[in-house]
Amino acid sequence: MAVSFNELNALPDILGTGRHELYFPNVPGLNSQSLMLTNTQVTLPTIGVGHIRARLLGHSLGFRGGLSFDNTLTCSFYELSTGDNIKGLYAWMQLVRNVSEGTSLLKAGYVTDGIMKYINTLGDSALEIRLVNVFPVQITYPEASAGDSAPVEFQVTFNVDSAEVDDEVVYLPEILVD
Repeated sequence: MAVSFNELNALPDILGTGRHELYFPNVPGLNSQSLMLTNTQVTLPTIGVGHIRARLLGHSLGFRGGLSFDNTLTCSFYELSTGDNIKGLYAWMQLVRNVSEGTSLLKAGYVTDGIMKYINTLGDSALEIRLVNVFPVQITYPEASAGDSAPVEFQVTFNVDSAEVDDEVVYLPEILVD
């Protein structure tokens, strides 16, 4: 079946990757606003369903397997001239595992929920993903170069227990609606 220009033209605008907000509220010692404003890149965890293939009597049948979630959120940030982004993230990581003392808070003391928003061309949030139980597991310190005039950019890898799309339920059968 051929697709007409009118069908394509009736689609809403395509959501771009360049406009997004990543926000971690309620982290002691971390300026969440400056971290959000200096975020340059986000790679969200992948989610999928395992695939079980059974070969029976010369046929191959597919079934669903278990949930597959890689728990990894990778982000890049620009550093401020005060060094506050890395300092704040390092302080958060110290809550997860204090390097000098070898101690840690209980999980409830170092995790927070985050929000990833994709922003459309009108400036509205088109898609929101709630990141559950986020905490930093690795900070990759920035490179330095004597002859370079580029901004200082660094990466952080976070653990995420779940990534949930807000407004996930788009359709409710009439029997569930009062």
